[in-house]
Amino acid sequence: MIEREQTMPQAMRMMTKVDYVDESHGQRVVGQDLVISAQQPANMRITVSAFDKAVSTLVTDGTGFSLMDVSQNVYITGLATPENIARILPVYLSARDLYRVIYGQFPMDGVDNADEFLLEWDEEKGGYCKTLSLKNGFIEKVYYDWPKGDIFLITVSDGDSIIYTYEASAFKTYTANHQSWRYPNQILFKLPKQKTDVRLRVEKRDMDVEFSDAVFRLLPPGGARIIVLDSLEPESSGEEFAQPQTEPVQPQAEVVSSEVESESPRAEPAPTEAEPAPSNGNEADSTGNSETGGETAAP
Repeated sequence: MIEREQTMPQAMRMMTKVDYVDESHGQRVVGQDLVISAQQPANMRITVSAFDKAVSTLVTDGTGFSLMDVSQNVYITGLATPENIARILPVYLSARDLYRVIYGQFPMDGVDNADEFLLEWDEEKGGYCKTLSLKNGFIEKVYYDWPKGDIFLITVSDGDSIIYTYEASAFKTYTANHQSWRYPNQILFKLPKQKTDVRLRVEKRDMDVEFSDAVFRLLPPGGARIIVLDSLEPESSGEEFAQPQTEPVQPQAEVVSSEVESESPRAEPAPTEAEPAPSNGNEADSTGNSETGGETAAP
């Protein structure tokens, strides 16, 4: 019987190609470069690139997030909700749950009681199935290969229909510092309600990478428009500021929208004065570029 999850490395970098269809927003992407850097306990940096240049970058500590959209010159900060993480990768998982899935585990944020579950053999799927109850009344099923223990399928349903599906395949064993982990190199997320399919094709994983603190910080560059989200809803209005240029320093622009939901927790405002340009890998990245120079591989 399966009674434990595999341990997680302290840090990992995953280089992938991403294909997705998001019919609800009229988006279709094929072969986009995506780099995910992750470090315990829940730090992540996700960078989307085109022609070797960063298009957008998101950093999160599992609670809050910051996103720099280079093409629009917009910097967004707020809570790391599924809707906000979907701004860069439309899988509609919270930051912590996306972190868990990247590490070969299963979403836990909505689980009612992780110690209460049903574990049984599923003849049709050819693996063990762990069934958990979610706080919203939905059912989460996690399927494990036996005897390797790989999680190859996760489904979330409301009892009548599938809400969410995660499929994993092409598992490979990775080794670093005399430890081994097994992770999939093909990952498919299906969200029927959002009419969204997202496929990750992993090209490389670096295990136990040593990241500098700057990798998981993201500051707005001079001239960027700053949006501080006060609501859990991604399209709701937040406070918006104009980020002044570093030369010369200009006063903060007038707040153009402050419609917020009073019951929502308020995000910490982003700095509204220009930050000095980073001088080396130990300084915070304010450009949205990929994290080259800010991390080194462990020997």
